[in-house]
Amino acid sequence: MKRSILLLGASLLVLALAASCANDTLVPTGPSQDGGAGLTPNLPACIASDIGSDRGIEVPQPLTGKAIVNIKAANGGVVSIGRYSVIVPPRALANDTAITLTIKERTGFVECELLPHGLKFNTPVKLVMNLNGTSASLTDKLTVFWFDDKAGKWVDIGGAYDTKSLLLSVDLPHFSDYAAGRAGW
Repeated sequence: MKRSILLLGASLLVLALAASCANDTLVPTGPSQDGGAGLTPNLPACIASDIGSDRGIEVPQPLTGKAIVNIKAANGGVVSIGRYSVIVPPRALANDTAITLTIKERTGFVECELLPHGLKFNTPVKLVMNLNGTSASLTDKLTVFWFDDKAGKWVDIGGAYDTKSLLLSVDLPHFSDYAAGRAGW
């Protein structure tokens, strides 16, 4: 019940922020057509080396799905699906842009992809991950990892973790793949 109330509160916040968006399009998806093989980059070392341990943020039932929202550059907007929300401030984009948020939890860990890859912003865009229902705890020191395609590795980019709401957020300078993990490993 508590989880439902928290998710409802987070959803209402996202909906309020999205009120200025125009031309929103949601694309429903089902199970992965390829079974997820080869589509997810290697997890951060602190997660991948200890799958099933207390270092990764595991999800008991991985989510799937994709949301595509056409964001007006002048207005900004929100793209949200499942436990993930991307908040685009007004004028953060140079042009009106279709933004895609894909849940990539086939690995059993909290991970998403934001497209178009490499899209840069005039001001940072915020990614919020709701970790309710995962292995995250109230005492964890959590962070967000970005997958650097050129280097072929995950990079810790920090973030802010609210232990009361179990929300992990980070300002993004560009789009890529992002995963939650425990910091300091």
